[in-house]
Amino acid sequence: MGKPLYAGPEGTPVKIQQPSRQRIGQRKRAYLRIAAALLALHFGDDQVTSIDVDPYLTATAAERLDSLGAHPRIVTADKARSRPVAA
Repeated sequence: MGKPLYAGPEGTPVKIQQPSRQRIGQRKRAYLRIAAALLALHFGDDQVTSIDVDPYLTATAAERLDSLGAHPRIVTADKARSRPVAA
């Protein structure tokens, strides 16, 4: 066993599990949905656009934002390709 990331009470080694890249990506997307909702509610729906490459995630985000009373423009697109993603 390698060096523990943290030493618990009385020097007991405790290993802290690092979050996966997928989990980190999910958290970032959740924070971005929250930001989109707050911006849309504050500045108006027509002033906010949310973009993602995954059609499932954009549809889910639209439903969840709708339940909060926010209706920003939601686009499924890939910036690297500079065009909308086919659904």
